[in-house]
Parts: sequence; C-alpha cells; structure tokens
Amino acid sequence: VNLLRMGRNDPSIGRHAWAAATPEFKSATSVCQQNNADGQFNVHGSMGMREDVRIFCVEPMPSTVAVLARAASETGFQTAGLTVRQYAINNDEAVGSTLFPKPAAQSAGVENVGIDQCTSKKMRQNCEPVKTARVDHFVDLEGIADTKINMLTIDVEGWDYEVLQGASSTLERTEYVEFEFNWRGKWKDAPQPAVKNAINFLDEKGLTCYWAGWNMLWRITDCWMDHYAGWFWSNVACVNRRENPVLARIMEDKFLATIGRPVNFFKEYPIGAKRSYKQYLEEGLRQGMDSSTANDTFVLPYLRKVVLEANEKENMKDSK
Repeated sequence: VNLLRMGRNDPSIGRHAWAAATPEFKSATSVCQQNNADGQFNVHGSMGMREDVRIFCVEPMPSTVAVLARAASETGFQTAGLTVRQYAINNDEAVGSTLFPKPAAQSAGVENVGIDQCTSKKMRQNCEPVKTARVDHFVDLEGIADTKINMLTIDVEGWDYEVLQGASSTLERTEYVEFEFNWRGKWKDAPQPAVKNAINFLDEKGLTCYWAGWNMLWRITDCWMDHYAGWFWSNVACVNRRENPVLARIMEDKFLATIGRPVNFFKEYPIGAKRSYKQYLEEGLRQGMDSSTANDTFVLPYLRKVVLEANEKENMKDSK
C-alpha cells in the first residue's frame, strides 16, 4: 500500500483504509504487522499524481490471498493499480503447481509457513494445489515483459534465492531489489555459502547489494566476509548500477557514512538486550513454538526495536 501511495503520489491511498479492510491480519500472527496503519509515505502535492502505476502483490497462501484480494477491491486500490495474484513463485522452467497450506490449516496473515508444511503425507492433508511460476514467466503473463521494474521485493521464507534465479532476465531491468536472508529453506539446503552465490549472481546482473539496517547500509558486493555465511536474519537491499545510477550513488554514500560511524547496539545495551533476547525466546518456547517460530514471533520484533533505539541515540549524539 505504501508503494502504491508513493508511486502514484496519491494521498487517497492510505494504510488506515487498508488496516480497516484487513481485520484478519492481526499483529499476533503477523510478524510484519500488515494491518499497522502507522508509517505512511509522505505525499508531495506539488509533484502531481501519476496514473500509470502498477503494483503486483503475489501471495500463495489461499487464506491470505483471499483477504488481500477482497481488501484491494473494497478500498478501491485495485482500480488505482494494485493487482493481487495467487502464485507460489519458484525457479521451475514451466508454469505448474505445488501444495500450500489451505485456509483451514492456517489463518490469514501468518507469514512463517510455506511449502515445507506440505512435505509429508500427513501434512499434505491440510494443503491444496497452488499455481507456480518463475518471475520471468509471471511478467510475461502480465504483459510487462519489456517494462522497466522500479522495485522487486521478495520475502518467501527461505526460498528467496530460488525466486531470484527465476527472475534472471527481469533483474537486468529492475532498479531496486530487496530480499530476505535467514536460516530457512534453500538458504540452509543450497550449496554454501548460498548468500555469497546469490550476491555474485546479482552482481552479474548489474546489482550491488548491501545488508540493510535502519538508516544504515553495509556493502556485501566486493566486500565479502566469511562470517556473512553464518545463519542470521537480515534484509538485503540491491541497486541496479546501470538502471538507476543516482540511487546507486545514494546507497553507496549511505554505506560510506555507516562505516564512518559504526554502531554496536549490544555495546549500547550490554546487559538488557542480551537478557531480553533470551527472555523473548524462552517465552516462545514456553508457548510450544519451535525455535524458528519463536524467533519470528517474539525475538525479531524486539531486536528491531532495540536497533532503532540505538540508532536514534547515536543520531542524537551526532546532532549535538
């Protein structure tokens, strides 16, 4: 919704309307809090509104895609350029299908589920077929195979590298790409170091990639360190050097500014952060979650808050 609001420069596109239309997306089941109405993009009236914006929201889980499609229609955002499609995006050569948890098995908005939940015979009873396609096939189907892509964001519970590989030609004309690195799916099972292989693949497509922080960037491309191959969670932000050299310069300047003032939030919070991390993890385990689910539900939102507070503290120091 923020992307649609930003792309159209349209103040009528708002997260409050979206939150009201998606009551099923509860913060208790949604790590990213899709129904949070805070943090809207600031619209600049003097720039005028654009009509030619198209945003594609691709979601495989049946219960979630049903809510997304309904909300897009009820809010009028569908008419404004938001298209919801049900696909599981992969790297298969042909359009096909796979099994995905069905509505009775998972409530709408739950993020940490995927095809891994449909592997055994017993688990498949709670799954149903969903269409699959590569990104390169998807853009063909939508009639945008020759269109420049401003932004491609990927969050597929550990299958991000698969999606990237299936977007080989699309990446070459995409200005900005963001994906998630973690300890799941193909990140864990692919030849290692998988994230280094992904960064090299993207570099060949003309993209420079960075670890993304709050108002900070750490370059990975041509700055590889062996400990990056360890298991942790981070978003990776990549810019196409050819397609958007201005943004490439901005991101590189941000990287240089970041390494010019290193911030170690565990040093800023030497006891509290570590103790709270353990407490949050234990709370999830106490509720019967596995460690991965506990991390997503309790630990990661807390660590994001800690990092943000540390950065704000550092920025206050710089401003004095």
